[in-house]
Amino acid sequence: TVKLVSTTETNNKRSSAVSWCNNYGTGWRMPTYSELSSIYSNKAKLNTSLNTKLGTGYYWSSDETHYDTAYLLSFSSGSTGNYYKSNTYYVRAVLAF
Repeated sequence: TVKLVSTTETNNKRSSAVSWCNNYGTGWRMPTYSELSSIYSNKAKLNTSLNTKLGTGYYWSSDETHYDTAYLLSFSSGSTGNYYKSNTYYVRAVLAF
């Protein structure tokens, strides 16, 4: 994520996503693709145990595929892709521990 922040300072949308996660509180950050996949795989359990409803849209990961693209994961189908960071998609912050 540090690399992502340093290489996307001019990209307001992507930098906003990173900043939002960092400003959410101490230790919060954007998830890696692997972490996001784990959240998706356990979506039903998380919805029940956290009394929440994880969305069904596309969510950003912190894993870059190129300087101007990063991986996304669909929380409705599990499909993945790499998209331009200038696109607007959801962000799910995770807590480092």
